[in-house]
Amino acid sequence: MKKIKYILLAIVIFIVFRKFLMAGPLVSGDAPYFYKEGLSELIKFPGTWISRGNTLGGINLFLWIYPIMFLYGMLGVVFHLNNDLILRLLFYFPSLVFGFYGIYLLTKTLTNNNCTFFCYVSVSAQYLLSSSD
Repeated sequence: MKKIKYILLAIVIFIVFRKFLMAGPLVSGDAPYFYKEGLSELIKFPGTWISRGNTLGGINLFLWIYPIMFLYGMLGVVFHLNNDLILRLLFYFPSLVFGFYGIYLLTKTLTNNNCTFFCYVSVSAQYLLSSSD
């Protein structure tokens, strides 16, 4: 009986997260897209003046994101991963893992029946977030 419950849960999770698991772009403009040349530019040390995103250039206000962008560039240049896979690895999958883990900790704290409430809340919340096709 317990195996059937986990198999059904896996099927539901696969249906809900089918866009994350299949190849292709997930978003339409809110995530950065870098070509191979742009990925090699990300591993250079950041300057205080930047031309990307500004017409005539401007002060680089995004020095705080340099470590993530360096990792973004390294995954593209060294491991030859494409932009969609890098976005999934750096941003989307960690948000799913931390989201599930946070909901699990909340249900563990609030209820005695961890699995049922955890599965219901996490799958329904993620379905609502990802169903805006």
